[in-house]
This record gives sequence, C-alpha cells and structure tokens, in this order.
Amino acid sequence: MPVEPEDQSVRLFVVKLARPVIQTTVVTLSAADEDEACRVAMERAAALPDGEWVGKFDRDCYPHDIQFVIDLQEEEMEYGSETLKMRCRPDDVYPDDVYYALLRADVDTGEGALLIPPWLERESLLMAADVVGDWVADLQRFEDEVSKSTD
Repeated sequence: MPVEPEDQSVRLFVVKLARPVIQTTVVTLSAADEDEACRVAMERAAALPDGEWVGKFDRDCYPHDIQFVIDLQEEEMEYGSETLKMRCRPDDVYPDDVYYALLRADVDTGEGALLIPPWLERESLLMAADVVGDWVADLQRFEDEVSKSTD
C-alpha cells in the first residue's frame, strides 16, 4: 500500500464506504388475523435461507455513506506501516463502529415508521439517547426545509 502520493501537494486517504441493500421475500402462511400473520412472518423471517431473499443496492433510492476517513500519512506516523496495512483492509476496518437504523416510508399512503434495530436496544440508555437525539435533529432540519418549500 503506497503512503507517498506522486504529487507532494496532495495526501492519500482511505475512505470506508457503505451502501444499504434492501432484500425482500414473500411467505404464505395461515393465521387467525393480520396481527398474527405479521407476528408469524417475523418469526419465520430469521430462519429463511439467504437464497429466499432477493434485492440489491438501488442507487436511485438510497445514498452511499462514508463511515470514516483515514489520512494515510498521519496514521503511518502514529501507528507504523504494518498496523496501518491491517487497519485498512475493507473486510476488517472497524467492523462494529457504525450501525444503521431504517426509516420505513409507504409513499402510497404517506405513512412512515422507525424500525428500531436490535443493536440500538443493546446500547446503554445514554448512548441510545445521544444517537436518537442526533437523528431527531436531522429529521427536524429536513422537516423544516420541506415545510418552507411547501409554504
């Protein structure tokens, strides 16, 4: 991995990117009512093999995300080149530092919901409050922008 760019006026960076993949499947089941059907479907979802799900990244609906940026020159000076090589492998770079939650939108009915992820329920109340507070602030800013444009 080169750490010296050819042009000394620029620096090299490693940027870890992520993109969401939404997969879907259809199950047929017997249930007494819609609530039971939903509960049973959710129970079965975890046991369905990967081959039963379809879906790929949809660039028209979802953004890419930057999880972190590493300045190679600074990292090499601080950690050394061998440690830097280990930290910059795509499959092993901070695997548990960034998680995601989903906001569900039914654009036909105009209804939305937050799908609370299991990882958030495992975090401390202080961490959950901090993260959720950031989400609420971002959503409030977006709502304010949308409200201004519809006035």
